[in-house]
Amino acid sequence: MKKALSLVFVLILMLGFVACKSNETGDIDTFAPNENSSGVESIALGVQTVELFLDAVSDDAQQTEEFLSTNTTKIVVSAKNMERSAEVELFLYSKENTTEPILYATLTKSAATVTFSNLTSATAYKVAGKINNGTTSVTLTITD
Repeated sequence: MKKALSLVFVLILMLGFVACKSNETGDIDTFAPNENSSGVESIALGVQTVELFLDAVSDDAQQTEEFLSTNTTKIVVSAKNMERSAEVELFLYSKENTTEPILYATLTKSAATVTFSNLTSATAYKVAGKINNGTTSVTLTITD
């Protein structure tokens, strides 16, 4: 009985090795520590403040050109000189998916600062904004 179990065990191991060997493609993955695989640079918010100009005439959301990185768990967006009736819709995108926002927020004259929180420094982000009910352009200040 022991011999039979040992034989079955060895047979299973051999089949596993054969299956692994048959899946090899011959390609070797290499990793360079300082390699940026996406080719996209990011701006460190702890080092500098980023401004995003929102044109009141545009119906489309405008977004930061560069990705933004943070060493904290938040990104703070604020606007000055907003019209009383204007609203700014904000969208936060992660580097992994730049087509679907991961967070939304709204700025108004009375609430002109918003904090996107629970973020990670492991990824970079883009901020986008769009003016609703306003006729004056707005400049957003983005920090962490």
